[in-house]
Amino acid sequence: AEAAASVAALAAAAAPPANPTALLLSLASCYVDPPPQHAARAAEALLASGVPQLLLQRRIGAGERGDADASAEWSWLLRACCRHRTVLSFCSRVPALLAAIRSSAHLSSRGAERLTWLWSLAVERRQPPLKGDAEVEAEALVALQAACSAAAPLPAEADGGTADTDEHLRARSERALCVLELLETLRRTAAGALPPQLLLLSPAGSPLWAAVQEFGAGARVELARRRGANGEAAAAGPGGRQAGATGEQKLAELLERVGLAVKSLQLLCAAPSKGD
Repeated sequence: AEAAASVAALAAAAAPPANPTALLLSLASCYVDPPPQHAARAAEALLASGVPQLLLQRRIGAGERGDADASAEWSWLLRACCRHRTVLSFCSRVPALLAAIRSSAHLSSRGAERLTWLWSLAVERRQPPLKGDAEVEAEALVALQAACSAAAPLPAEADGGTADTDEHLRARSERALCVLELLETLRRTAAGALPPQLLLLSPAGSPLWAAVQEFGAGARVELARRRGANGEAAAAGPGGRQAGATGEQKLAELLERVGLAVKSLQLLCAAPSKGD
C-alpha cells in the first residue's frame, strides 16, 4: 500500500497542471511580493522571466469570450505594475495596452481595477522621455467622476428632502465600494511603484486626486448629516456592520471607510518624501 501511494504521488507530480496559467502566476508571485532583502532586484528579475510580456501578449492578442484566465491575468499584471515601477514603465510603453483595457470584459465589471490602470498609465506616461497622454488622462478623470457621481446622494436627499430608494442605495453602495477599492489599490501603489507625490500630486495625478478628495469631503458631510438626523446608530463604524443592517447603514459604513482611506492618503502626501 505504501509503494502504491508513492507511485501515485510520483504520477501526480509528473502530470501536467490542471491550470498552467495559475501555476505560472503562482510561481512568479515571489517576484511581485519579494522578501525585503530581494526587493531591489525583483522587478528586473520579473521582466527577465518574461511573465509580464507573456501576459501582455495574451491580453492584447486575444478576446476574452470564454477566457477563464482573463481575470487572474489582468489582476496579476496590475498587482505587478502597482508594486514595481520598472514593470509599470514597461507596460505603459506598450501602445496596444490601452485598447485592451477598454475592450476587456473583466475590467468593465471591475471598475476599481480599470480606474487604477487608467490612473497609473496617465501618471507614468507623463514621465520623460514620454510627453503625456491627454486622452488617457481625460478618460481616467471622466471614469472617476462618473463613479463618484453615481455614489453621491440625490439632490433632494442632500438637501434633507426625500431619502434614497432601496435601488438607489444599492447602486450608490456599489459605486462607493468601487471608490474604496480604488483608494486601497492607490495606497499599495504609493508604497510600491509610484511615490504619493507623483501618483497624487503630479500634473496627471492631481486632477484625479482632487476628484477623490472632493468625494471624500462630500462623504464626511453626508455622514455628519445622517448622524445628526438619526443618531450614531445610522453610521456603522469600519468593520462594525451588524447582521440585518439596512441599506443606509451599509452605505454609511462604506462612506466612512472612504473618508478614512482619503485621510490616509492625505497623510502620505504630507509626509516627507525619501528625497527630502
